[in-house]
Amino acid sequence: MRLQFIYGLTLSMVLVSSTVSAANNCQILRVTPVNFGVYNPNNFNNVGVGFITLNCDPGVDATVELDYSGLNRNYRELHNGNSAPLSYILCVDSACQFVWGDGLSGTHVYTHLFTKNHSTITVPIYGKLLNQDNNKSAGRFHGDIKVNVSY
Repeated sequence: MRLQFIYGLTLSMVLVSSTVSAANNCQILRVTPVNFGVYNPNNFNNVGVGFITLNCDPGVDATVELDYSGLNRNYRELHNGNSAPLSYILCVDSACQFVWGDGLSGTHVYTHLFTKNHSTITVPIYGKLLNQDNNKSAGRFHGDIKVNVSY
């Protein structure tokens, strides 16, 4: 079974769109977008965090993938329509050593075996803006990510 939830990322982190699909034994309850805050090109630590909340029946072994919409699996892009995009990565860990993707091309996925005492979990999504040039215009940058849950 595969669930999909599409959510948006913006620098001000407004939820752009959401579509929740539920199955008989697992559902995505909520996705909180990654919040990078205000972008500072002189700060090499532009990081943010968002969350995915899942509820699954005990015994479900779920895998959470973050789908790539572009051609490059090394990074994702935020766009505002006025300047070059901002490049970023989403990670399984807070140090951003493990890029969260679909498990292909060196990316990682999140897995969890649900138990009777832990049928609802909230999983953090860590994000990091990559080093950029200073030629970005002010405004909101956004991009959509598809969350896939397989079980």
